[in-house]
Amino acid sequence: MHWIINRYIVFLPDNKKLVSLNNQDVEVVLTAPACRCLLLLLESHPDIVTQRQFYKTVWEDDGIIVPANTLYQNISIVRRGLRNVGQTEAPVVNTIPRKGFQIDKDVEITCVDSEFRIIDASQSTSDVTHPDIENETDLSSTAKCPVVKTQPEKQEKYNFLTSYDVRTICFILLAFWVGAAGGYYLWNADSTKSFYADYKLVDKDKGYNFFIKDETH
Repeated sequence: MHWIINRYIVFLPDNKKLVSLNNQDVEVVLTAPACRCLLLLLESHPDIVTQRQFYKTVWEDDGIIVPANTLYQNISIVRRGLRNVGQTEAPVVNTIPRKGFQIDKDVEITCVDSEFRIIDASQSTSDVTHPDIENETDLSSTAKCPVVKTQPEKQEKYNFLTSYDVRTICFILLAFWVGAAGGYYLWNADSTKSFYADYKLVDKDKGYNFFIKDETH
């Protein structure tokens, strides 16, 4: 069982927690006495809970005797937790002078018998739903962000242009490589020509060869 307070705050008595319904990363852990005080207030709503009822239900039934200011300290813990999780200064628990405490009459309280579903942090907060309140018509006014869909034709055009640029670059690099290889081959073919290619043999004497440069080349 859990409680929904003002449609934005979830109270989990078994876990002693207050959790934001819009963002479950926002939570406050209550002390055991503070949790009992809040539960008593919710169960008694819209009636006033007297100080005597608090002391008896929260402490004396367990055989614990506490000083008078202990009740006010725990009510302060409850108020601070509701304020932090609800992110509002609007009063939830009112002090009734010389009587006790009471949930404010403008606060909306819903008691839910089912177990509260804790979603993963990776899930969007817009997916947080509750089976007992999702059908309420007064919650249907919540605005939903429009979904922008990708244009398939634009994506296809982008992919085509990208592949076209890659093919062009590859072709240019291949042409450059072929040209460089051809130039390198021609240069080496000319440089490896025999040193005597421009000379002609004119005489032989005692094993020596005599050449002169052929000026006709």
